[in-house]
Amino acid sequence: MTDLRLPVQPVEEVACCCVLTWNSTVLDIADEVSNLRAISDARWGSMAGQAVKYGNDSRYAF
Repeated sequence: MTDLRLPVQPVEEVACCCVLTWNSTVLDIADEVSNLRAISDARWGSMAGQAVKYGNDSRYAF
């Protein structure tokens, strides 16, 4: 039988590839994460705003 398992890469190599993928700096990764958060916040902003505005009002619980 042939071994179908993929070779395991060292963690450092994987992390390095991730960093290089995101324009080679940790700060760029942080920027991308904050951009994704901003997009998510914009998408869910009105719903989150309702929750904050009305607090524990059960009509706005989700």
